[in-house]
Amino acid sequence: MISWLKTKPDCTLIPEFTVSLFGEEQFCKALDDATNKTTVTYISLDRLAELSVICPPIEQQQEYIRFLHQSDKSKFELKQAIERVTNLMKSLMQQDFAN
Repeated sequence: MISWLKTKPDCTLIPEFTVSLFGEEQFCKALDDATNKTTVTYISLDRLAELSVICPPIEQQQEYIRFLHQSDKSKFELKQAIERVTNLMKSLMQQDFAN
């Protein structure tokens, strides 16, 4: 567990859920707001300790992770479908221009 994350004492965060927090726009904004705007951007541990994170029940964290996995799978399938359509369109245009 990341020791600087401020949560409720009885909170348990699934690692994959914790990692997903870092990809969330609001969490990234909070991290950015906590940085010291100097030549080298950094966040002190004291500033990090001031951040708090949500701690949903384990079941909701697992549901969220399943949703993320399904979303990734859907994105992959959509990308493949777009590639197939693009290839088909190119093939049809080549046939059309060849005639």
